[in-house]
Amino acid sequence: MTAAHCVDAASHPGPPSNWLIVAGAHNIRDLSESTRTEHRIAKFIVHPNRMKWTYDYALLELIDPIRIRPEARPLFLPQPSDHQKLSPSNTFVVSGWGDLRDSATNKGSAKLMFAKVPFVTDSECMGIYQKELGNGVESAFCAGYPEEGGIDACQGDSGGPLAFLDGNKVKLIGVVSTGAVCGQAGQPGIYAKMSLAVDWVNEVTGGCNGRVCRRGKCMTGEDLGPAQRYFHSWKK
Repeated sequence: MTAAHCVDAASHPGPPSNWLIVAGAHNIRDLSESTRTEHRIAKFIVHPNRMKWTYDYALLELIDPIRIRPEARPLFLPQPSDHQKLSPSNTFVVSGWGDLRDSATNKGSAKLMFAKVPFVTDSECMGIYQKELGNGVESAFCAGYPEEGGIDACQGDSGGPLAFLDGNKVKLIGVVSTGAVCGQAGQPGIYAKMSLAVDWVNEVTGGCNGRVCRRGKCMTGEDLGPAQRYFHSWKK
């Protein structure tokens, strides 16, 4: 799963086979990491409702399958109704190798980084971004710190996961999509809403995630261990 704008021809010309998925890496620049594996891409599959800023969903069909292991474990897909559970007390975890500050000239981070970001209500989110997003705003939502800023995803994190601990299941609640200035007060990050796309994902993949999760291969609270604390309710 990734963001459609990550595979736009204008951004990444050339066939999918020119690109690689790296799994199990921590330091993305360390080619000798024993947990790191590389996987070729057969096809990009973009959501049929894709617009300029919304329905920012794409799937990558791999030539080489990823072997599931502690360093490369899938999340649960959400239920279509999961977005209705969310409130500003919910804290998510976003992760990636993107820039550590805005306008960092796409240098990115060598090591995998993460940040805790709370849910922003849809009314507040769309009060900020609805005009800019245009059609399809039902596919987007916000997470971050609108008042104070300072913590956010950034350039280079696009397409990465926004994780939500729901009971004992770690779910892919969102995909890093877009935003304005990284960490700017009044401009929380925008994420593609996975609960809206889950039926499409299951149709394209034949329900692969459900089968894998039923075999006990998907990320749980027990797998997180002490890291569960990062998902605790946010208190200002």
